[in-house]
Amino acid sequence: MLRSFLRAAVCAIALSACAAGPTLAQVQTFIDEEGDEMVLDTERYRSSYYLLFAPVPLGDGPMSAPRLLADTPQARAINAELVRLGQVRIAGKVQDINGDCEIDRSYFTTLYGPDYVAFDIFTGGYCEDSDEEAEEWHRVTFDMSTGQPVDLAAALPALRLQASDGSTSLYDGRYTSPLLDRLYVERITQEADPENECESVWTAEAMAGSTYALILSAEEGGLSFMPELPQVMAACGDPVTLSADELAAYGASDRLVRALRIAHEGGHWAPQFKDEED
Repeated sequence: MLRSFLRAAVCAIALSACAAGPTLAQVQTFIDEEGDEMVLDTERYRSSYYLLFAPVPLGDGPMSAPRLLADTPQARAINAELVRLGQVRIAGKVQDINGDCEIDRSYFTTLYGPDYVAFDIFTGGYCEDSDEEAEEWHRVTFDMSTGQPVDLAAALPALRLQASDGSTSLYDGRYTSPLLDRLYVERITQEADPENECESVWTAEAMAGSTYALILSAEEGGLSFMPELPQVMAACGDPVTLSADELAAYGASDRLVRALRIAHEGGHWAPQFKDEED
């Protein structure tokens, strides 16, 4: 499963904290929401990651965002957007992140080079005056040749993606598409555990008109997408992936397909975690 889609903020640092955390260059242990330890594996991607990114501490505030090293207009534009996204409040829920709210932020670099970088950023937590969890997702891909966000609808025209109602799809990756409805049902029913309890959810009728969260993923080697389901059905919303080769058939450029293939083979995502047997 694509780790960046998990709501567990395994790399989150409370924004109310002031001290900078450890750097990615160090092997770190994090605790996921089930209490299990996961150890960051820096060896797999250290050399390639730090050719592009500065070893910014995983601390509090917007400057804990990944930061490109290159001193170019494109890199500066991407860095500025990452800082801006790191400053976004949770709309309508959190007015003062340093007040009566416990807010965490997690950054996942789901793809880095060549040519593109993609980020999955989760901000969420609770405030004393509300029983509901406040959360905000940003899923964004940048073209490193322009420094601008990639419009997935334009990059993958044959998928016929439409921005979800109320969505700013360039920054939250939320789209609808009848084709995605069909592809999701086909793929999830092929890949799911035979003993699953989601048959009533994974039907063409039930999935029709769903909103999907999309992200380019080096780990999965393509475009991963998952439906936004009611909380009671959330366990039935596992992500599925269209491979780089499949994306070529849906209009992806040779440049994007090549980038995904190279990033998948080279392990170009961060953070990564060691297997339990290591």
